[in-house]
Amino acid sequence: TNINDVLAYYNQIAAPKSSNLITDIGPNNNNGTIVGNITEHNDYLEWNQQAYIDTNISFQDILDSNGTGEYTLAAKIQYTGTDSQTYSAIFGGKEDNGGTEFFLGKNYGNTSLGLQDSEYISSYINNPDIDIFNSTGRSTSHTIIQIRTGTPGNYIHKTYIDGNEIAPTNSAFSGVNTSEKIVIGSEVEGNGYHFTGKIWQAIILKKAINSNDATYFHNTMINDEILFNSNSI
Repeated sequence: TNINDVLAYYNQIAAPKSSNLITDIGPNNNNGTIVGNITEHNDYLEWNQQAYIDTNISFQDILDSNGTGEYTLAAKIQYTGTDSQTYSAIFGGKEDNGGTEFFLGKNYGNTSLGLQDSEYISSYINNPDIDIFNSTGRSTSHTIIQIRTGTPGNYIHKTYIDGNEIAPTNSAFSGVNTSEKIVIGSEVEGNGYHFTGKIWQAIILKKAINSNDATYFHNTMINDEILFNSNSI
């Protein structure tokens, strides 16, 4: 994995939010447009209402770039909401002419990690030992790495939380509507399902990283360092 696999990389420490823009520090100049009110801090951005970073990257863009639609999404986050509140998206999709949706974040009404990559699995990860949304989990920051492998109609998802691979209840998905665009901090559907909490950095790659990469990503992000400082890993 190297810097050329990066489609967009936002890091509040390395390139702070400026007005309604956050700079992509990767090689493609995919600067994110901020829609709504996100509070800026020195090293993280904070969501308390409907808002998101629009990457302008669609799932079709990913498919066109690698021929498979495989990807990696990763972020350092801290959820600060409640157990029972509604959906809270870390990464989501922006509706484009309807179709299936994309969502990765807290499920409605409990602290499970939900995933939608066509069909929605509300308890995609439902393990109290690694819960990042319950009272223990939300007392500190975490890293989450979401990896999709396979080909259109036949994708497999894998998740690392704090550097550890966590077995999901279901890993097979057919794939989201490819015209959907990836946003950070919300799913843009209806009134929106915004994240509640803090995001330090987030990255999108056109490659499914391996376990060694996942360890490097976790160690780098959790320590507020910059990925790919030496270009490759």
